[in-house]
Amino acid sequence: MPALIPTEIVGEIVWIGRVPDRDASLRSVAVEQAELTYAGILGEAHGGLTRAACVRVRSQYATGTEIRNVRQLTVMSAEELAEVAADCGLPAFDPTHIGASLVVKGIPDFTHVPPSSRLQFPDGSAIVVDMENRPCHLPAKVINADHPGAGDAFKTAAKGKRGVTAWVEREGRISRSVMPCGCMSLISAPGDPGPVDNEPAQLVSGKIAQFQEKERRTNGFIQALLTQKWAILAKPLRGAAHFASAIADLPCR
Repeated sequence: MPALIPTEIVGEIVWIGRVPDRDASLRSVAVEQAELTYAGILGEAHGGLTRAACVRVRSQYATGTEIRNVRQLTVMSAEELAEVAADCGLPAFDPTHIGASLVVKGIPDFTHVPPSSRLQFPDGSAIVVDMENRPCHLPAKVINADHPGAGDAFKTAAKGKRGVTAWVEREGRISRSVMPCGCMSLISAPGDPGPVDNEPAQLVSGKIAQFQEKERRTNGFIQALLTQKWAILAKPLRGAAHFASAIADLPCR
């Protein structure tokens, strides 16, 4: 029995880019097509089969430890970027400002696509969603260089809309706005709220909302325990809340 369930959701690649030198700038450059390799997009500074452990995983590994690189790509939603742009007072959002690898459209509530979901392209190549990407202050400098003051609102505006990080599961070539090469299919991960048994695609967003509501209730329960300062649970849960707060301020990618 297949563990991954194909959905009826088909998205489109509307922008492709790569960051040539992360030390120089977070800014990416636009390209018409890209080679997906097991190390990520060819020529991408965030690529590589492995990476050095950073503050994001400091509870698991010492800084600098070599670990698997599951943050090879940053994938954004065109619909969500339009909302971020409006909140930043911009007519449109330039993906280069945030070091984007891909911008896609047509997938509802994209930033909250469950981890381990796949985006599969017509040639069979595929990327795997690692997790939601957390907004940080770093893009502000790049945005402000072109639009003074607009970058200051980015971190707040991008909360829940910063897209996801991903890694390459099968190699191939992707192209922008060239049909069908610019299309892709969403494949649900085990246990996610995607459609099953040929469930209509329009129900997907509703099921994602149910999944998010369950997560919200769980977080609310934890907060209630902290507020009441239950003797047994209070200390470890405070630690978890502190760690979650620290994650929110992590640097992008």
